[in-house]
Amino acid sequence: MEDGTAYQHCDVNVLLPPMNEKMTDIEFMMLLDSLITRLENAASALAAKAVAKDSTAALTALRNHGGIDGRTLHALSSLIGS
Repeated sequence: MEDGTAYQHCDVNVLLPPMNEKMTDIEFMMLLDSLITRLENAASALAAKAVAKDSTAALTALRNHGGIDGRTLHALSSLIGS
């Protein structure tokens, strides 16, 4: 992990649902739906981490520049669309 990346090795059979050649179309569609749901959950978790990191950086910048005054609140509310 010298370059900042980490790899985890595991049994793929534990991570993925079992598949075989005798699966019906309905079973296969349910399996695909399950995988899509897992991918959506992973993407949502990554997006939430990015938003939290950006929010923390913004709050730190505001704190370092004297906090939030009326002008800053007005600018933020116009950006949010409130």
